[in-house]
Amino acid sequence: MKSTKLILQKFFMNDENLNPETCFPYTEKDDILNGAQDTYNDGINEAIHKRTKEYEQYNIYEKKIMEKKRKEYLSSGKTKKPTEIIVFTDGYSFSCASDFIRGLQAQGHGIIVGYNARPDINISDFDASQSNSGGDSFEISENAKNLKELGFDPYITFTEHFDPNDKGNPKTPMEFLVYPVDEISTIYHYYDDDIYYRFIKESERIFAKYNNLENGECNPDNKLLYYETSNCDSKINIDKAHGGYICGDDGKWDQNKCIPAYCDDGFYLNDDRTKCIPEPCDNIILNEIIINEEKESKYTIKPNNTYIFTIENDNSSYYFYSELEPFFYIMNEHHILEAVKNGKEFKDKDKIYVNYFVNITKDVIIRIKIQEDEKSDVPSDVPSDNPSDESNKPINDNDGQQKEGLSTGIIVLIVVGSIIVVLAIIIIIIFVISRKRKLSNKDIEEKSQQLNPINNLT
Repeated sequence: MKSTKLILQKFFMNDENLNPETCFPYTEKDDILNGAQDTYNDGINEAIHKRTKEYEQYNIYEKKIMEKKRKEYLSSGKTKKPTEIIVFTDGYSFSCASDFIRGLQAQGHGIIVGYNARPDINISDFDASQSNSGGDSFEISENAKNLKELGFDPYITFTEHFDPNDKGNPKTPMEFLVYPVDEISTIYHYYDDDIYYRFIKESERIFAKYNNLENGECNPDNKLLYYETSNCDSKINIDKAHGGYICGDDGKWDQNKCIPAYCDDGFYLNDDRTKCIPEPCDNIILNEIIINEEKESKYTIKPNNTYIFTIENDNSSYYFYSELEPFFYIMNEHHILEAVKNGKEFKDKDKIYVNYFVNITKDVIIRIKIQEDEKSDVPSDVPSDNPSDESNKPINDNDGQQKEGLSTGIIVLIVVGSIIVVLAIIIIIIFVISRKRKLSNKDIEEKSQQLNPINNLT
């Protein structure tokens, strides 16, 4: 990004920006601003341009989950070669769509096809997209406010993407470069109603053209797109690197020229395409744990591990505690991780992210307490911050060993049972006394009738 205090305050005041060299968030926020400094000179004027250090706009959980999905896809056998990926663009894509198109082009990982263009346009003039720089509206100055009153929306770009193949010094942001497409297709949005059919037929034609090694054709101006083949592994001569044939100047695949294009899983190719570098996040282990048991538990959080707890129990609430705070994170409605404090109530379908700062140096114990009454507040027996406090240990740990003491539920059952027994005894006593009184009154009445002759006569 462009290096300014405004950028720091707007985008780097959270911990979701990873240092790609360490896979940990930048610890000093001001440090991220001290990146490269470029001097632009047009022969008349000179300008100094500052940019931040490189970063990855992920948190460790997103990165590990994407890594997991990538490995599952790689093992599925459904992966596609670059010549099997065809992207159609009308040339007016911005933002993430432009990121996608130009990212594929810069790595040679797909065939880019332009459509909806003037019939007489040259392929070298058809820019695949317009701009992949992110932008935002800022209250820059009083003049900006005046412009808004006139109906304008001042917009400033802040992200800068650089082509890894750019050897210039200084490098030029990709938004100022033209990325010609590989093919131009005569598909127009007003051509006919069956437009999807036109795209499918055109894809089949281009696929057949680029995937015929011996007699096929390719774009001679694109030396990054490659025909993937294992025959190039030995010719590349870079450990863990793979690639394929590039397109020759005659528009045919050159089986004598290979380029490195990708590395084994867990490694990535450097910008010079000379070395496969280990992925720094590869040694961090993702642990996914389901919480559905009706018991109190504890877990040991270890360094270089990240944990995701998912609640799958709609009958109970759970409360997490740790000796470090904040230590728990939950995804909000905007898909951003929010730090939460000890004792927050979690319910069914909640995902709790633990050990966001994976570069801790010691084990950390977290305790999970259960509260069956959802209307009650946080349990009164909140664990002490002192881990040596024996009175706050959970009743059960994960190995199922029974701890001393009774749970609140058992105590309640005992009290209620005792009350029921006492009430039953009292009812029995009252019944017996009442019965005896009725029998006694009946005897008195019978004796009085025997002694009274008038009653006998009656």
